[in-house]
Amino acid sequence: RRLAGNFALGREIGRGGMGVVYEATDLSLDRRVAIKEMSGEIARDPRGRERFMTEARIVAKLSHPSIVAIHSILEEPDGLYLVFEFVDGETISALLGRRERLAPDEAIPLLERAAEAVDYAHGQRVIHRDLKPGNIMVDRSGRPKVMDFGIAHQAKQTVSRLTRTQAVGTMAYMPPEQELGEAVRESDVFAFAALSYEALTGELPFPGPNFYQQKVSCFFKRPSALGLSAAADGVFERAFEPEPKARFATAGEFMTRLREAA
Repeated sequence: RRLAGNFALGREIGRGGMGVVYEATDLSLDRRVAIKEMSGEIARDPRGRERFMTEARIVAKLSHPSIVAIHSILEEPDGLYLVFEFVDGETISALLGRRERLAPDEAIPLLERAAEAVDYAHGQRVIHRDLKPGNIMVDRSGRPKVMDFGIAHQAKQTVSRLTRTQAVGTMAYMPPEQELGEAVRESDVFAFAALSYEALTGELPFPGPNFYQQKVSCFFKRPSALGLSAAADGVFERAFEPEPKARFATAGEFMTRLREAA
């Protein structure tokens, strides 16, 4: 298949609620790219499509070495496509699937660079709203690449409205206020702390099924019981505060405290 006469689609490399991702070739520049074919619900809904396109254009303006770049947006008669920078690597989720947990001396530098990307996006007034291990790639050089800033949220919101499902995001990582429809910068800090906890311990801090109650009561297994230092307990307790303003203000501040504790 070819898109816009210029992109040759290759193998499928990912699939999820937002759609299907293909490895592809940009023929004019002779480079590999990743093309995400958005789900039919988004492509067919005019209001959802326009909101999604607006969000994608905002995210396309982000320029950071640890954020997967959007090269272009293609509106074809048969659907809607996003052309991304191709990252040769795997997600943190895939890493954990093979190794269960990451050693602190490997995880901390990786997470610090990802936190820089989150804070940069917040400085551009862009909130991710769906941070999780599956949305952070690690390339062959070990650099993290955060994917889908704002886009995953907008896509899920469109599909959710059409299919009448409720939660928009990923329950195990999203903070309690996001379950109620509110997202602020500190919401990303909560989610970033949750994925960091999983990377370091191999377990989810809030495994459910009563996610909301676990979060508002700050009920989670302290990381010192899972092999981290006792000082890490207080860092995660603050990051998981139910009230957003009681958390760390930035992902970078959270990582500074976590490095000191770990």
